[in-house]
Amino acid sequence: MPWVLLGFALVAVLALWPAIARSARLFIGAERRAALAACVAAASLAWLVVPWWAHAQQGPVRDLGLMARERDLSLVQWRLHQPSIGFYADRAAPRNAPAPGQWALVNTLQSRQQPSALCERIEGRAGYQLMRAPDRPWSDCFDA
Repeated sequence: MPWVLLGFALVAVLALWPAIARSARLFIGAERRAALAACVAAASLAWLVVPWWAHAQQGPVRDLGLMARERDLSLVQWRLHQPSIGFYADRAAPRNAPAPGQWALVNTLQSRQQPSALCERIEGRAGYQLMRAPDRPWSDCFDA
């Protein structure tokens, strides 16, 4: 993560700038200091916050997609739209209810019904779960 180190370096330069300016007898006007602070803040946002946010949003779907690829699982998306699951699983993942025995990516945090114990599950991440209903209708997987 070289961008993280660069971001920390930029924040450190901004924090130490008054001491650097006094020791080198440099004078920068208030307008330029404000512009420099805005540039450092924008760079810090781009190099520190955006990668963290992207990982927090995409990490669980990526992990489950890679797990599905390793185990060669047939996937569908149930009541959600995460097209990247198909990219990471290296196969199409249509948006529909699964057939018996087919695995489904489910967002258990946003689902109106909670999953019951009747369905098989693979380890979930951050509210996303891979589930299937072996030999029974999919509706049996959720408590009424």
